Amino acid sequence: MDAPKTGRFVTLFRLVALIVCVACAREPTRTVSAPSPSVKTRVEPDSQQTTSTAFSESITRAFRANPDSVLALLNPDRAPTDVQVAAVMLESSAGEDKIQFAHYLARQGDRSRTVLADAARRTDDWQTLVSVLQTMGRIGDRSAVPAIGSHLSSPNSWVRMAACHALGDLGGQEAANQLVAVLQDTTDTVVSAALIALGKTGERTSLDQILTLLDHENPRVRAAAVSAVGRIGTTPSRIEPLLSDTDAGVRFKAQQAIDRIRGKETAR
Repeated sequence: MDAPKTGRFVTLFRLVALIVCVACAREPTRTVSAPSPSVKTRVEPDSQQTTSTAFSESITRAFRANPDSVLALLNPDRAPTDVQVAAVMLESSAGEDKIQFAHYLARQGDRSRTVLADAARRTDDWQTLVSVLQTMGRIGDRSAVPAIGSHLSSPNSWVRMAACHALGDLGGQEAANQLVAVLQDTTDTVVSAALIALGKTGERTSLDQILTLLDHENPRVRAAAVSAVGRIGTTPSRIEPLLSDTDAGVRFKAQQAIDRIRGKETAR
């Protein structure tokens, strides 16, 4: 067998092994009935799970050096193990590779819901969690709102921002309600993310809370607030004062918002 074919065979074997390990790790625990008192049993060390976990980790480590091999072999025809493997690789990869596995999971839509929810609960790596939350938002399943919203109280501001953007992508009143609560966050970048997300939802019930932030001390928050108002809609007079804001970015966003509102009025 020539070298290229051998390499592909080894890669395929490792992927199959990883799929098997993932499947085994997710098998439900079976209840074994107790042996009869008259039967003598030999107690074996409970090493099966340790061995399986170690093997799975060794396979995962082997692919970290060349995750493209896994991406090339992943295929929806191998459902459901393809999304299980993609989720494992998303957790263990970094940088561009992590993004590629997230894109694969997003393309699979509803099939990825369970593995992403599991990964969100399981991971203690904030970068992985950010990627998972973003992917959950792109899939567009509003039943994920409570799970995503639970991360709005994360101690990591990047995770909170990712949760905001994911909720904005999902939209709906439930998502908007969660986002309104974030407007009280102590980190301005998180508040800005919540405002942008609220603008995406278009839910008018959040308008009053957004309007109170038009005079926030941070120009980034003011810009996000006026942008959200422009998306949701109100009378231009509510935001015209920001056309003379001391910050050029806020003035620009205010003009954009007014143009958007007037454009909607003209289209009616």
